[in-house]
Amino acid sequence: MISGAVRGDDRALQDKSGAPAWRHLPSWFVYLELDFNIPLAAHRFMAERAGAREQVEIPGDSHALPASQPAAVADVILQAVKAVA
Repeated sequence: MISGAVRGDDRALQDKSGAPAWRHLPSWFVYLELDFNIPLAAHRFMAERAGAREQVEIPGDSHALPASQPAAVADVILQAVKAVA
């Protein structure tokens, strides 16, 4: 269980994070079509609100996208790198 192995850091809840980077940096949004923790409509809304250059919806049903679909995530990262290089 992660909750038993990972200790919280109060700074994460107390420190201010500053201006959101997505307001001035290009962003890509990748998500699974069947993420049961965050509804698909919420993913799409957040991506649109952030002005994502690309939205990539990957078939699958895990919330741990980088662990369940590492190749697909790597492909999106490489596309983003090429787009801004």
